Amino acid sequence: MRNIQALFAVTLLFISCLFTPVASADDWTLLGSQVVTDRTDMDVIHVGVKEGQFSRIRLDVGNAPVEFKQVVITFGNSTSQTIERDFLVGKRGKGVVFDLKGGQRKIKNVKLVYEAHSPGFKKATVQLFGR
Repeated sequence: MRNIQALFAVTLLFISCLFTPVASADDWTLLGSQVVTDRTDMDVIHVGVKEGQFSRIRLDVGNAPVEFKQVVITFGNSTSQTIERDFLVGKRGKGVVFDLKGGQRKIKNVKLVYEAHSPGFKKATVQLFGR
């Protein structure tokens, strides 16, 4: 009887873990992602003002390093913040964190001008996070 009770308790614990949302340790929210090619490219990640307000963004990279040339953040009130500096994020890197001017802001979209530095035909992935 005790074995059945123990098995039942372990099963309940396992099931509750399956349905418990997991929050990341640093509470960043994924706002969108984009695949990057080996040539200089421009893409827009549409966030939408309904996603909430953020005071910082972060650009993470996977599969291949990415060189960012320009980042333009357009806010809910149609004003924008431009980051014009070259920076490279490694192929499994958490990117540079940027503080948004004006504190907590709603983000409409983020325009990225960038280029992957990938050997062969491997494409990089960029993920945009907000906090």
